[in-house]
Amino acid sequence: MQTKQKLVSEVISEAASELSTKGYTTHSKSAMMITFRYFQDYANKCGELYYSPELNARFFNDFCAKTSTRRPNQPWTKETIKRKRGALKRLDWIYKYGTIVKRGQQMKAPLPLYFIEILSKFDKWQDKRNYSKKSKKATFRTVSPFIDFIIEHDVGTVEEITAIHVSNYILRLRGHAPTTMKGDLGRLRVFFKFLYNENLTSKNIVEYVPSFQYGSATRESNIWSKDELSKVLNSIDRSSAIGKRDYAACLFAVDLGMRISDIASLKLDDIRWEHPSCIEFTQSKTKYSMTLPLPERVGLAVIDYLKYGRPKTECQKIFVKHISPYDGIERFSAMFYQRVAESGIEKKFRRKYGLHSLRHTIATKMLEGGVEFDKIAPFLGHADFNTLHVYLNSDIEHLRQCALSFETEVVS
Repeated sequence: MQTKQKLVSEVISEAASELSTKGYTTHSKSAMMITFRYFQDYANKCGELYYSPELNARFFNDFCAKTSTRRPNQPWTKETIKRKRGALKRLDWIYKYGTIVKRGQQMKAPLPLYFIEILSKFDKWQDKRNYSKKSKKATFRTVSPFIDFIIEHDVGTVEEITAIHVSNYILRLRGHAPTTMKGDLGRLRVFFKFLYNENLTSKNIVEYVPSFQYGSATRESNIWSKDELSKVLNSIDRSSAIGKRDYAACLFAVDLGMRISDIASLKLDDIRWEHPSCIEFTQSKTKYSMTLPLPERVGLAVIDYLKYGRPKTECQKIFVKHISPYDGIERFSAMFYQRVAESGIEKKFRRKYGLHSLRHTIATKMLEGGVEFDKIAPFLGHADFNTLHVYLNSDIEHLRQCALSFETEVVS
């Protein structure tokens, strides 16, 4: 995408105006304008009327090679160079994007209308299939960089995507954690499946995405022992308000295998205290309603937190932050990792220690305890029975029995 030519003076004028609009302080604006004037003088000496990123880079290199204008015998300080680089970066933003962003924000070129429409259709496609907001957000974080990548390589439509494009993009993911790699590849498959099923491309690009294998040893090592779970739970100081909260939250995962998002979303009226006590909620991932029994120790931990630990707040979620304004907690991942670290359990290579890994343990223990296969999936909140293989790969003997029972049903 070609950027329209602009005079150096025009870019500087737009940048000065934008600095005022964005609320930069007088001191910051003055410092940047000094750099802009240096840049204008440099362009004039080079005979350059029009702005270009190359001219910007040449000026910066020549500028940093020189000594301070106030102290001819001393080089620029690191702080001065950093400020000058920041000012020149803002000129580049004005030239490329027509605006300036404040610190902490990311700047990227606007997508062509064609790809905006593709993403809009993909968003609606996911809604029809009841993808959760969390899943859609994660998928967008994977798909968006891929689209930026193919645009950089002059791909104008999804029909032009080749195996080489997919392969070269995946090579960029090298060095990421195995779980991140597996998730990214899976989300790319979802996007490519959408393109093919909606006839936006005649090629089934899903075939270009390689599979990612952890290995069977990793599956088996993800099962928590009773001793490990006891150490983690016992490491929590239940005399403190936060300890009461974290202990109760952990029990929902340890005893019931609930997803992190569902634990965080639990509301006060989701628990039915009358006999038989149970929990009724809508799953964040599948949007299906769910009813689970309320084990005694989970119920007692919740009561202990509500009576003696939870701050007074209008928030209807059970688990809240203990810092004003006491809003609901969105996730417990970091908390659980901290509790595992404090428990002193011996960590194993390639072992998963996140709260979500407890679902694997519960599924396996249920199967070992003789719970029927078709009752485990509903207990864990799976909409598709086929997804259970993720948790049950280590129990080979029971899986053989399941396979035989399915085969018998088909034959009969």
